Amino acid sequence: MDKNQCNAEEIILQLREVDVPLGQGQIIHQVCKGLKELEAENLRLKRAMMDLTVDNLVLEDTVKAKG
Repeated sequence: MDKNQCNAEEIILQLREVDVPLGQGQIIHQVCKGLKELEAENLRLKRAMMDLTVDNLVLEDTVKAKG
């Protein structure tokens, strides 16, 4: 499956996320820009989490080797 393809649940979730701002009078361009910014922040946080996970595994291995 292509990484840009979404399943039905993901599409419904995204539509629900944009429904509220659109109902408050925001235009589609503003809502899409906000979603893209959130996606970029989510990616940045996922990468940071992966880095910390790797660091944690290295530290655990070091402690086990010394013990």
